[in-house]
Amino acid sequence: MIAAAALMNRISRNLLSFTLLAVGILLAACGGSSDGDAKQPDGLATFGTVAWAVTECRSDGETVTVRQDLHVGGEDRPETTVTSLQIGPLDAQTPVVFPFSTIPPQQVGLAEACRLLGQVRLGTHSVFFLFIQDVEVSPDGETIVYEVTDNFSPLPPGLLDAADEGIFVARADGTDVRRVADARTLPSFVLEAALSVDAFAFSPDGQSVAFVDGFEGIASTDAEIVTLDLANGAREVVVPLPAGPPAERFPSSCCARFVDDDTIAFTSTANPDGLNPGGEFALFTVDTDGSDLAIARSNLPADAVSPLFAITGTQPAVTILEIPGPSGGPAAPEIFYFDEEQNLLQLTNFRKQDTLSVLLDIGGETVFYLASADPLGTNPSRNCQLFSVPTIGGTPRQLTDFSEADQSVFGCLFSPLPGCAIGGMFQDPETGTLVFHSSCDPLGTNPFGDAIFAMRPDGSGLRQLTFTRGLVNENGIQIVEVPGPSGYRVAAN
Repeated sequence: MIAAAALMNRISRNLLSFTLLAVGILLAACGGSSDGDAKQPDGLATFGTVAWAVTECRSDGETVTVRQDLHVGGEDRPETTVTSLQIGPLDAQTPVVFPFSTIPPQQVGLAEACRLLGQVRLGTHSVFFLFIQDVEVSPDGETIVYEVTDNFSPLPPGLLDAADEGIFVARADGTDVRRVADARTLPSFVLEAALSVDAFAFSPDGQSVAFVDGFEGIASTDAEIVTLDLANGAREVVVPLPAGPPAERFPSSCCARFVDDDTIAFTSTANPDGLNPGGEFALFTVDTDGSDLAIARSNLPADAVSPLFAITGTQPAVTILEIPGPSGGPAAPEIFYFDEEQNLLQLTNFRKQDTLSVLLDIGGETVFYLASADPLGTNPSRNCQLFSVPTIGGTPRQLTDFSEADQSVFGCLFSPLPGCAIGGMFQDPETGTLVFHSSCDPLGTNPFGDAIFAMRPDGSGLRQLTFTRGLVNENGIQIVEVPGPSGYRVAAN
């Protein structure tokens, strides 16, 4: 059984696809230098295997045709299409519920949902009403796993062929596509919070994935932690979870991740074996054979640690805590670093609701985060930027200079103009390259919306990896084309 301190030291890859509190994700860097005078390398950043869905909607005002393609490629391998889904034409007024970061979800027609997808400029929002739910890349960059299902879509049933639904595995060159299991029955998103998270997490050896699913045949909020062997499709229930209290911002059971080859961590409001009678968001560990279920208790405030987490190995960790506002004002997320003894060091004090993403770099000396603050006087537009700061605290360093307006309105929340955001971020475990989504146009090559970028952890070598049209009109046809969800190889634990 893993003690709380040992477990908490392993938390950090942060979370994918964020729009409301807590989900930022995954930014890290090697080396950990914050020396602004260091010489930057020449040329573009290198990158490894990246996989991404592209959603395209075409609407003539009366009907909508949807296409979702799954792409995989890398600097040393050509881009290829793994699968392609063609849906429609459908009535443009087919009802869909579309989530927003700043207002409650709205019921709209399908054509309007597609337009909003392009206007918000975050392709990951396609998971709320379309079919490709997640894509992940193995630690060695040689395998991808992805899910296609209509289980969570409000569109009419029967639009997908049975052969197109399920959990699939493929080689990173797009070959040897195999269906290995049925699709999940629990979504990895919370519509009311406009929040989606990674459904699958690879084991360190890349041979299996872990995820949260519903009890087979039981229509309830009960859940189970599952592992799936990608070679033979063997599905093993690691631990069943009784129903926990509903959650406002996060899935009630969420984010199964491998701590090591033999241990899985997850969060839940459930009370398995009487370990969590208060129904709080708690961090649990369990051996992959179902033994040694334990709750990770710490001296951190209840509900303070984001339940959306990831694993980085045995190094110390960073996390986002909600800090109560002065005089009972609203809490705000701030970034903390803590060591093996859980000594906390607060690294930010921005009092803003969009400081949502954080990760400890693979060198263990620098923390990277996203914020729309202006701590250095170099971000007057208060646009979303990527910063770094030493783990010992001190002066942060602004690594990006993204801006689309004199004053950003929504900061790091993906939203309509003015302003642009960054999110959905990963780090290459060998080169330290940062790979991330952004609705910004820093190179003049992303004028219409969302794209995937790569850059070195010192901010140099920025390059754009995907090119989609965003929201455009051609001869009276509304076209929306955006990338996401996406996956990138990350370090094995």
